[in-house]
Amino acid sequence: MAREAETLSKVDLEALSVSALTDEIRRRSAINTRWVDVYWSEFIPFAHGIRLFGQIYNERVKPEDPYEFMQLLGQTPLVNVQRNEALEELAALVREDPLLRQAIDERRDAILNPLFEEQMERFIDSFGDLSCPVTGGKQCGQGPEALIKIVLELADHPRLPKKAVSQAAETLRQQFFDTFPPAERTEAEALLDLARASYRIRDDDNIMIGRIEAQLIAAVNEGKKRLSGGVSSRGLQELVEGAQFGGISSSSGESEPTGKYTAQARQLVGQPAGPGIVRGQARIVADPAEIANFKSGEILVVDAVDPNMTYIVPLAAGIVERRGGMLIHGAIIAREYGLPCVTGIPEATTRIRTGHVITVDGFLGIVTLSSDRNPGAD
Repeated sequence: MAREAETLSKVDLEALSVSALTDEIRRRSAINTRWVDVYWSEFIPFAHGIRLFGQIYNERVKPEDPYEFMQLLGQTPLVNVQRNEALEELAALVREDPLLRQAIDERRDAILNPLFEEQMERFIDSFGDLSCPVTGGKQCGQGPEALIKIVLELADHPRLPKKAVSQAAETLRQQFFDTFPPAERTEAEALLDLARASYRIRDDDNIMIGRIEAQLIAAVNEGKKRLSGGVSSRGLQELVEGAQFGGISSSSGESEPTGKYTAQARQLVGQPAGPGIVRGQARIVADPAEIANFKSGEILVVDAVDPNMTYIVPLAAGIVERRGGMLIHGAIIAREYGLPCVTGIPEATTRIRTGHVITVDGFLGIVTLSSDRNPGAD
């Protein structure tokens, strides 16, 4: 999948004739559909390896915490964490260079830091400009403005410490292996390797398929540009208008409730998915275009966290999700960053509004809504 996305990215869409561009959109649509089918038929079942490993671990180790095994699997590198580290490197350059920050604030075309320019280009080549709902997408809305917003927000706050290799994870690893007789040690190692691969694909699959979809979006956007420029092609127009994206999107399409609504002080109960307690202002993110408005210290409230949007997690104080349990993307990334997280709250995106002050108890799986609301929240 990664190789195919890389191959597609090297095609110069602007150099294609109208006929060739039409064929290219048709080809990319078929490629995207094929990988979406692979996602549902192979990736989703394979991701259940996390749960199956947990059953084996709990049967053998019999820990007090039935989710202890997640600490063992959590030492697995994830693509979205690598993306967040690349964002942090950009933010660090802005923190360290007042002239660069001034140039960005004044929207100057000439950036005064060549290293920043180079790293920005590298980031966009690898992960897109953050204006699209998929990783690798470019120019879906705000263009690089979304990326700049996130970098500046990160730069305004101290750098998050890098996650160290957990000594506890090594202890748990040895504890698990010790339940096997020496003759079965190779099998135990294979089980752990398989579970870690399952953990990794549970998060990375959306990132990778997003890169495929981003190449389809790029071709469709080129088609839109040709049509708006006066090109007349019925075939191209039909493909552009009929293009379908988001075959694996986590979003339910829900938006914030309309009309006058006041949430009364109450508790919403869900699944404890990330230990910790935090109180802060909520921000509902119902559309990818809203992500760039996220502010440091806010609590992210969503239908479900898509791995393509987890670049804002380092700014969040906590996570609340309408869907899911302990093993979904949001719970995994919350534990990667040590954030309180509660999932599986059916009323999360309707009872909570942007600006409401909420308390997230990731130990008990309870979200408490206060009656106060920041009047300046958007």
